[in-house]
Amino acid sequence: MRQTICQKCGTVNHGNAIVCTECGVKLAHSERKAVARMKNSMFVQTIASAPGRLMKWIFKKIKLVVMTLLVLLIGGGGLLYFFLFVPLSWQDYPMPQPVPADDTEFKVRLQLLRKNGGIFAADPLTIRQLGNMLIFNPAFGQYRAGKNKDALREPDRNNGYFSFIKMPHDQFGMILYQKINQKLPFRLMVVFTARRGQNGLLELESCRIGNLPVPAFILRMAAEKMLNNWNPDQQFMAAFDRIQKGEMELQLNGKEEKITLTVSRAEN
Repeated sequence: MRQTICQKCGTVNHGNAIVCTECGVKLAHSERKAVARMKNSMFVQTIASAPGRLMKWIFKKIKLVVMTLLVLLIGGGGLLYFFLFVPLSWQDYPMPQPVPADDTEFKVRLQLLRKNGGIFAADPLTIRQLGNMLIFNPAFGQYRAGKNKDALREPDRNNGYFSFIKMPHDQFGMILYQKINQKLPFRLMVVFTARRGQNGLLELESCRIGNLPVPAFILRMAAEKMLNNWNPDQQFMAAFDRIQKGEMELQLNGKEEKITLTVSRAEN
């Protein structure tokens, strides 16, 4: 039962009483004023609307997070695409020249890289030919099924090839290049730098997947995957791992430099 306390004598009266039953003074009903003030302050409405406002706040935060993640995803994806597939400074890497099936000297060089080991000297043109032969035709003389039997199996620009190029500042680049779906250019590239002097040791300068610099071990994993997709029987990586030392003869007459490699003998 609601009660009213007399503001003069403190007597407890009925909540609907107008005057105090003890002293007869008109009751102020302060408890009604407190309720009125509470109503006027919108306290009840504030409490009642709190769950709805909380849900709106949570929704706004979730929306902000989702939009931020979406922007980061689009921006990061675009940046990754730029680094991997946009050929800003990619030149048209030279394809290897055809090798006649009766080229005895070339077979000797190939055998040197594949098995015998020793000192091997060649210009970039020959290295391109040997690299592609190790990748696409390790047995030398195998022919493309259904094709002209006089034509060796060779790489092409759309399905991928190996290239070795002379670069500025006494550098050489080793490239695995292909077009994904025959449209999207993609490359793995290793750059070597030679020290100044008549002969210079070749030192690893950088490794790149597309335009993206990566550690050597990451590029190696990508190269192994690409090479195995091209030809599971490829012998390029085995020959590459047996290279113990490389030197470059610096020419002053503008000709392509000669690369000299020391190759260890293959394990039986």
